[in-house]
Amino acid sequence: MVGIYRHDRFICGGSIIGSKYILTAAHCVTRGNNINATILNEHLKVFIGNNHLLPIGKMFNLSTTIKPNVDNDHHLLRDRFLLSLMDGEQKGRLLSVEKVIPHESYSPKFILNDIALLRLNETLQLDDTSISPICLPANKIFEKIKVGQNTTIIGWGHQHENGVVTNRLHEVRIPIISNEQCRNIYGSKRIDNRHICAAFPDGGHDSCQGDSGGPMMFYDNQQYYQIGIVSWGRGCARPDQPGVYT
Repeated sequence: MVGIYRHDRFICGGSIIGSKYILTAAHCVTRGNNINATILNEHLKVFIGNNHLLPIGKMFNLSTTIKPNVDNDHHLLRDRFLLSLMDGEQKGRLLSVEKVIPHESYSPKFILNDIALLRLNETLQLDDTSISPICLPANKIFEKIKVGQNTTIIGWGHQHENGVVTNRLHEVRIPIISNEQCRNIYGSKRIDNRHICAAFPDGGHDSCQGDSGGPMMFYDNQQYYQIGIVSWGRGCARPDQPGVYT
């Protein structure tokens, strides 16, 4: 799991999928409804190697929340918090981005193909401890995924709607619901077979603002596989308002 920053402000999560590449959501690294208007790579940083974004205390200024005057979808409420860049004892590394690569068919209007890659300026030395790639699934894994099965979401996002980003990585387990049920809620133009929806009927647990771009994972045979990316939803953990994953 990695943290993605713009102008030294946390915006989204992501996952390592190779020695040079980070997988995240396209809405995290594009601007508005223009797919070609990506955030300049020199404005982005990737924080790796630590489940804590920052030490607890003065380094993390929780008073710097920015709340745009827009509707309450995850992808539009990417609250940004000040990251104090440190040269001290903070474990972890802050890396530069060489190139931003959104999916060529990303649709900001309907939030389809909400996928992007960040190519890093340097090659990571991957190991099995602090820096390792997430496992991507083969088709046989997707064949095992059924409605009602639990998925695991991890991120530094809000613990509740209108909350604040945390500096400690959290996880939540949420069951998959059918895309038909999801379409009945959000409409057929916004949900297709490229999406996975997950929710508890009565709400209470969900991904939230700040979790965008992070992984949705499925556990099989003692291994976690990334099967989706946190994309959008209405609010957080509301009844009958599922989270949507690409």
